[in-house]
Amino acid sequence: MTRTIDEIEEEAVKWWPEFLSNEPESIRLLVETHDKFLSLLKLSRPDAQGFLSLVHASDLPANVVLKHLCLLSDYGGEKIKRLAKEFRQLFPDGVLNYQYRRHAGTHVFSKETISNPERVLSNKSLGLDGKGILTPKAKSPVFDDLLIILCFAGFSTNIVDGAFESAVIADYFGNPDKIDIFVKTRYIYVSKITSGELSNSRGQAAQQYAAKVIRESLGAGYTVDVNGKIPLPDHVQNKKGLPFDLVIKRKGSPRMVGVEVSFQVTTNSVVERKAREAHEVIERMTKQGHFVAYVVDGVGNFQRRNAWSAIIRNSHYSCAFSDKEFQGLAKFIKKSI
Repeated sequence: MTRTIDEIEEEAVKWWPEFLSNEPESIRLLVETHDKFLSLLKLSRPDAQGFLSLVHASDLPANVVLKHLCLLSDYGGEKIKRLAKEFRQLFPDGVLNYQYRRHAGTHVFSKETISNPERVLSNKSLGLDGKGILTPKAKSPVFDDLLIILCFAGFSTNIVDGAFESAVIADYFGNPDKIDIFVKTRYIYVSKITSGELSNSRGQAAQQYAAKVIRESLGAGYTVDVNGKIPLPDHVQNKKGLPFDLVIKRKGSPRMVGVEVSFQVTTNSVVERKAREAHEVIERMTKQGHFVAYVVDGVGNFQRRNAWSAIIRNSHYSCAFSDKEFQGLAKFIKKSI
């Protein structure tokens, strides 16, 4: 059974339920370490080694210092990924030469970064993602490399493509008043990084909650896997199968149900891509006897009506995010597999 986006909206909760609205631990950690991080900038001398010496002497974990710098310089996961991919092109000699005001210097990148930038430079490997930031990372040459890039690469004399326009934190070293003004304004501009962190944390919580309620509604004989995959012979993007937020199976049945859970209180352009792919997904799934379902809620999603209408049309079942709606989804699953 498929419903229209209007019918689903009538049952929607639209705003984050209270049990999903708690501030994630990662943001609390950044708030708690904010003042100590700023003291590093205020005490630092305007050279790379002077800054690194302060960071090494600090009791702040390397990934926490780096996360703060990522926020200040508006350098999130996508930019780090791009940096890793283009590192050898940006730094063919393995060094960063910088000059600003009356200061000049050189930073020689570590062997680890030069030899395999795509492996060592990522949110996950550096412990910058939601869960990773909660596990302290020790200082290392790779962390030093990225710290220096975020602080000094904007003053590089050997990079001309504008890849590091916001990486100019060193310009504020040792100037407390200038740092305070910069931080107050900068966090307003880059708040999308923390809001993304918050949205991601709540999104994961929404998946887990949906899995719990559906699992309880289905009872014995069914399994509900979070972030599972459904093998499809014609799916080439991921050899292990087509990924879904939830994959539901019944013992003894070859059929499965893939469920996507989306709860957005702000608009998200990712849904436009999913709308374009929805028809191909349901065709592949139906061909193998499987089913596709969507859980859609949040005021942001309902502002993308055209995209979600296309997705819902290309589903076997769609519903809003509530216990009552999950009961209907469970009934559909029992009838289908």
